[in-house]
Parts: sequence; structure tokens; C-alpha cells
Amino acid sequence: MGFTRKIVSKFKDVLEKYKQTKVGHPPRVSLGLDNTKKCLFVYLSSPLTWKTNDPRLDWHENLRQSKQIAETLASNGYQTDVIDLNDTNFTPEKKYDLFVGHGWHAIHTAKKLNNCRKICLATGQYGPHANQQVLKRYKELAERQNKKIKTVLPSKLKKPDYEAFDEIVCFGNEITVETFKPLNMPTYGFPNYANPNIRFVESSEKDSKHFIYMAASRHILKGLDLLLEIFANNSSWHLHICGRLNSEINNNFQEHLACRNIHQHGYLTMASNTFTKICKKSMFYISPSCSDGMQGTTLNAMAAGLIPIITKDAGVKLFGCGYIIENVSISALTKQINQCTTIDNNTQKTLSNLSLEIVNKHYNPKNFSDAWEKIINIH
Repeated sequence: MGFTRKIVSKFKDVLEKYKQTKVGHPPRVSLGLDNTKKCLFVYLSSPLTWKTNDPRLDWHENLRQSKQIAETLASNGYQTDVIDLNDTNFTPEKKYDLFVGHGWHAIHTAKKLNNCRKICLATGQYGPHANQQVLKRYKELAERQNKKIKTVLPSKLKKPDYEAFDEIVCFGNEITVETFKPLNMPTYGFPNYANPNIRFVESSEKDSKHFIYMAASRHILKGLDLLLEIFANNSSWHLHICGRLNSEINNNFQEHLACRNIHQHGYLTMASNTFTKICKKSMFYISPSCSDGMQGTTLNAMAAGLIPIITKDAGVKLFGCGYIIENVSISALTKQINQCTTIDNNTQKTLSNLSLEIVNKHYNPKNFSDAWEKIINIH
């Protein structure tokens, strides 16, 4: 991200936080002609008021994608009312033919709608399944550290909450879709995609002993605890942490974070110069996640030319451009990381180029829109 664009983004960040305290924000937006078909879409409404090149769209792919879903609904003949998921004051008054909603308030809204096709938009795995996965991670961590650790679950949703809808659509592939099987409801996956402003990074400085971890939150779910323990015991390997660390990590891993081979970079936008500099020296992106929809950071890393090392639960099919973590134990992960450090330059270049090729072919905005068109017109 250029210097001027970075300053503009920071200014708009401050402005956005200020607007959150004012009446009329988040905005309510309507798209499309006054047709007979009406759609209510509950997700993120602010991006609908931003220009296509607004730097705020780089904060997270969901912002760009909420705008894209709304536009796809409108282009398929629905006059679409877009309401923000945090707009708890909204009560539907129109008769809608289609409802697409994400978040807690969307569940209550769905229950108020009659004679309407109701779609739950899920950004991750089935809530109870995700919670079970994370509970297992916390239990294993508590056993390794021999102390009690407060468990932070990723989802508050239970089976009856999903039953307010007729169908589920989720970011993800068949792995993610399968987690919703207990609902016995029609479930459709759609592909995530990388930030289109990310630069592919080629560099002669790339080192097979440098790995990038990226996550904004839920670090136990993402496996950062495992990585900290592994890299703290292998000083020749370097772990670059991109993301804000919470008290859970800071309090339980102080000694690990102090290691000279563990580098904290804080929150970074994927299109920033700082992220590009880290990519110049790093060869791999690593994520031993136990629960994701279709992990956007994996796709962003691939777009930058990093070779992904991920679990199946990250929800991304790699088509041979990286490595799938089959066993998430400390010993098995250490063995897999050690094998990756021996990768030769020719293999690195091949896999790096293939990562970009796979993202461009399978995980792009067009495929995202095409999948949504199929979902919209499935009935």
C-alpha cells in the first residue's frame, strides 16, 4: 500500500469509528430496481456506500464480498435491502421473497419472516462442530502446560438457531459443508478469494526456514500455541506473526514470544509494503487451524507467492501447490516443518508460481459471483 493510500486508510478508519457512534450508522442501503422480487440481505452494509477503490476494502475480504453479494442479488432481479448485522434496531416491514442473513440478529429476523426463502450465510464451520474442535485444542494445551486455561469458544450458535432458516450457504469446500450435516438441511459452499491488491513477491532472499502465520484473533483455534512451542525449541527456524496478539497468548507464552527467532509484526494489511518485505524473506505460510470456512489468509498468502502448509479444516483445496497437515501433534508438526526446511530453490519457485496460478484459477471474484448466482437461482 502506497504512503498516501495508507494515510487515507488510517484517516477513514478513525472516521468510521466516529460514525459508529452517530445516528444513521451503520447505513441501510437499497440496490436494484423496484421489482416484484424483494430481498433482505443482512451482513455488512457500510461497503455499499464506498467507492470501488476505497482503501477500507483492504481491511478484510468480507467487506469487499458483502458488497459483491448485494450487487449479485440485485443483478439477478431482486430489489435488495442491505442491513448491517449490527443494526439491532431494524425490524422488517416489507414482504420479502428472499432473505440472506449472517449473525445473531439475522436469526431473530428470520423468525419474523413468513412465506420467504431464508438462507443462513455462514462464514465458518457449523457452530457446535467448531466448538468441539476448539474444546479439544484447549484441553490439549492445558495438559501440555499443566494448568487451567480459560476456554474461548468461536460460536454461540446452536442447532435450533440454524433451524430458523431453510438453507445454509457457507464459505468453504466439501470439508466445511460436511460439518453442517447434523442439520439435515440443504447446504452449499462457495469459494473465498484473495485480496486483489496483493502483490506476488519474487525474491532471491527467500529462506526455507522462514514461516509466516497470519490471524486477527482466535489464535488457539488457528494453532499459534502449537507453533510457538515448536519454534521456541528450534532456534534456527523463524516464525513471523502477522496479527494482533490477545492477552490469552501474551499471558501464557511470554517466554516463547521473547525468543529471537519469533518475530511479532502486529496487524498488517495484506497489500502493505511491510507485508511484502516479510514475504521477501519467507517461503511458507503455515496454519494448523482446527476450524475455518475457507481461510482467506491462506489465499492471500498464496497470492503473494507463499507456499501454504495448512490443515484440511482451513477449507482450501491446494491442487498440489502446498502441503496438508495430516497430524496436528507437536511431534508430527515439527517433523513436517523440518521436511519443508529442506526444500530446494527449484521446487520453491515451482510451488510459489503454482500457488498464484491456483488462486487466480479457482479462488477469484468471478468464481465467487458465479457461485452466488447458482445459489440464488437454485429454486
